[in-house]
Order: sequence, then C-alpha cells, then structure tokens
Amino acid sequence: MRNLSAHAEYGNGALFQGVSFELNPGESLAITAPEGGGKSHLLRLLAGLETPSAGEILLDGRPIASIAEPIRARRLGVVFSQPWEQFIAHDPWREVAMGVLAQGVESEALKQRVTQALQQTPLPQSLWRAPLERLSHGQAYWVMFAAALAMQPALLLLDEPGALLSETGEAHLVDLLHAQPQMARIVFTSRAARAQRMAAKHLSLGEGLGETNVK
Repeated sequence: MRNLSAHAEYGNGALFQGVSFELNPGESLAITAPEGGGKSHLLRLLAGLETPSAGEILLDGRPIASIAEPIRARRLGVVFSQPWEQFIAHDPWREVAMGVLAQGVESEALKQRVTQALQQTPLPQSLWRAPLERLSHGQAYWVMFAAALAMQPALLLLDEPGALLSETGEAHLVDLLHAQPQMARIVFTSRAARAQRMAAKHLSLGEGLGETNVK
C-alpha cells in the first residue's frame, strides 16, 4: 500500500462531513468520535462494505470499489469489536487458516503463518484446536486478531480494539500493534486514552457534523 486517502461528505442528517486523510505504510491513525458519531460507519466505508454518497476512498491509489474483493482482502484486514460475528470455522486454528488459504498459501507455509500469528497472542496453545464456543470474549478477540495478522495486510482496521480485553491484554495488544513496522493501521474508538496508546496520529469526528482534524 502506497497510501490511503479518504474524503466522504454526507447531506442532510449527516453523521460527519469532509473527512480527509492519507496514511502511508507503517503509519497509525486513531479516529475518535462519541457514541453515534459515525466512526463505525466510516470503518465500513474504508473497508469497502458501503459506498459514500460523495467523495472517494483510495487504496493503493485506486478507488476501493474498483478493487476485486479477493485482492482487497489481501491488502486490507478488519477486526470488528464483536468477534463472534466474524467466525466461520470450528476452532481457532482453522479460523486463522481460512484467510491464509484464500490467499493461495498451502502446506508448510500455511502452517508457519498460522502458528506465528497465534504465537503472538496470549491464547494458550491448548485452545488452538478447541471449539470456538469454549472461548471467552477476550480469547475470541485474540483469534480474530491473529486471523487478520496471519494475512499480512498492508492496512489493518480495528474497531474499539481492547474493549474485550483485560488491562494486561490491552497492553499486550498495544505492543503487538507497535511491532508491525510495515503495516498501516487505523483504530476506531470513543476513548481518547486508547487512541493515544495505539496510534501516532489522531482524527476527531467531533460532535457529529462539522470539521475534522488530524493531529
């Protein structure tokens, strides 16, 4: 990913107006807003799940809507705040492997990618093959984070990261994010302290409508 720029404007009843920024490889941005301030909607726009009524969203210099979904999935990782809504496999190992398999990675390379991703999380190895329904909310979050990490995306979008984790778990997550020098990331949160810990740049959607700013 060379950069990502986004500019979205909405008409009457808009959540926000004039959002514009660029993000280069390895850079981090936290987008903050009060509850109902539009951050979840903006995440879905950046993920290519919805289309803005005006403006454009670029990934690798191309409109994100024009990028085929399989290619977009290789470049863009998303970790939502509710992991149970994302699960498609039976156990953590298979869940993490699904996205890597979709990239055409097989055999020993697949095993290595999945193992390395899971080993970076606090999830005990004894649970790697356990049914997903046995996991706690925090453990389930680590599975989804490992799944995104294993795909080695250029850009990672995270919705309220750390919300399901203990204080120690969130500190571990912060360390992991800072240990990905080539991966750009955007953190969406309503908590200013979390934004400060997880990203170097900050954009506030303010109180709904109005100007935004990047610091």
